[in-house]
Order: sequence, then C-alpha cells, then structure tokens
Amino acid sequence: MFKKIWEQFKDLTLTQIITTEIVEDQGQLLSDTFNAFLFCVYSRPRSPQEARGVNNEVELLLPCEFCQTLLTIYTFEHHQMLCEKNPNNNLTKQSERQVSTEVNEPTLSLHTVPARAPPPSQPVVSLNNKVKELESKIQKLEQQHQCAICYEREKGIVFTCGHSTCRQCSEQIQTCHICRKPIRTRLPLY
Repeated sequence: MFKKIWEQFKDLTLTQIITTEIVEDQGQLLSDTFNAFLFCVYSRPRSPQEARGVNNEVELLLPCEFCQTLLTIYTFEHHQMLCEKNPNNNLTKQSERQVSTEVNEPTLSLHTVPARAPPPSQPVVSLNNKVKELESKIQKLEQQHQCAICYEREKGIVFTCGHSTCRQCSEQIQTCHICRKPIRTRLPLY
C-alpha cells in the first residue's frame, strides 16, 4: 500500500522522495493513507554542504489550502499569500465561504427572531382590550335586534308598551314577556 502512495506523490514533488526506512529511522511513521495524503516526506538541501549530499534532513510537505500544491514549510507561507491573491483561487474560496454563510444564516435568523419581536407592552394589551370591547358591542347590537323569546329570529313586531319580539313569538303570547302588560296592538317594524 505504501508503494502505491509513494508512486502517487512522486509526480507531485520536485525533489527526491525518501523511502519508508528513512522515515522510520526519524521516528515518523506514515502508516495510514490520511497522513500520507497530508504530509509527503522528502529531502531538501539547506546549505551548500547539504547540496553536495553531506547531511540531508527530513522535512514535511504541506498542501496549500487554495491550490492543493505540496510545499515545504519554508515556502508554504509565501506561496499561500500569493495563491490567496490569485482571482481564480479567491473565487473558489469566496464561493465556499458564501455557501457556508448561506447555510448558517437561516439558523442565525431563527435564533434572533425572538430577540427582534416586540416585548409585551401596553400596545398589545390595549389591542386585546379593544377587541374585547368591540366583541361586546357586537353582542349588544345583536341582542337589540334579536327576539328575546326564541333568540333565533330578528324582532319584527312592537307592542304598545314599547317592547318587541319576532312575528312568530308575538302570535303566541297575550302579555308582554318583559313588563307583563296585556298586548292590545301589534305594530310591524320596518
């Protein structure tokens, strides 16, 4: 498995890749695919003596988060600054940021809705009172026009005492249902 990973990384690096035995000698075991993907081990000469092959050290390659190129620790920071300014890479990162922002926005707005809602105060209470007041007025008006005997039909007949009922109920009674005076005449309401 390691040989396959090394073959894949050979094309990605410009310098010679160190074998697994050297890595084990340095105490760094790349035993799984994840570590091999993130860190590619190779030798890099640091001085003229090292360039002649005197004292090669082991270093790590890190992938650039913009273009995914493997870089040494020494060139990594400078490369990322340049890569970040590249408009093609920036567009990719900006679109990723926008997507993550869009995903987070509904969650944030759901959590902030209660904070934006007006706190219970006098205007809400006064609206509730007005609704109750209007409902009672409607009920009074209905009672004024509704027959007080059957509560099903509108008043249509007035007696001489001034009280009234619907036509059907007025035909069945001889005395006023409210003041108990005898009914002499029945006048229709228009």
